Amino acid sequence: MIPVVVLTGCNFRTQTVLLSDPQLVPMLQAMAASDRASLGFAAIPTNAMVYLNSRPNARRDGEMLVFDSPARYDGIYRNIEFRKTTTGYKWLREFEHQPGPRTFTQSGHTTHEYIFICFDTDGSSGSVPGKLDVSYTGPDNRLALRKDLTLEKVRPILAEWNQKH
Repeated sequence: MIPVVVLTGCNFRTQTVLLSDPQLVPMLQAMAASDRASLGFAAIPTNAMVYLNSRPNARRDGEMLVFDSPARYDGIYRNIEFRKTTTGYKWLREFEHQPGPRTFTQSGHTTHEYIFICFDTDGSSGSVPGKLDVSYTGPDNRLALRKDLTLEKVRPILAEWNQKH
């Protein structure tokens, strides 16, 4: 027997859209006003895959999952959240996952090392509001188990990884 799940009343509104979709214009404007580059976030390619979640919750009113690669979790990907304003949206937080070239085994699965960059304007994610959080998961001894990572410390490694791609 195959179980069937029926979702009613959940108000799911996740859709795949192009970065050029007019629905994204107010969100992209909010991102542009946030100076993401100075926080270390990578530029989003024009051919990125975007999943738009417009179902609000207590933490945010809109969300974009952005993948640089059609293979989704193979390249850089981001989770970007917004709060609706009277004129559009406000960029609230962004989480960016940048995979590296090395693989390692974690919980019985082989995965790529990665650098995770997070910035949260209001602390709803559990991060310190207004403070850039940089972390690393993987076997690189330069970064592993360090709690003091900063953007300045990981930029050379990100540049090294980009040369290998």
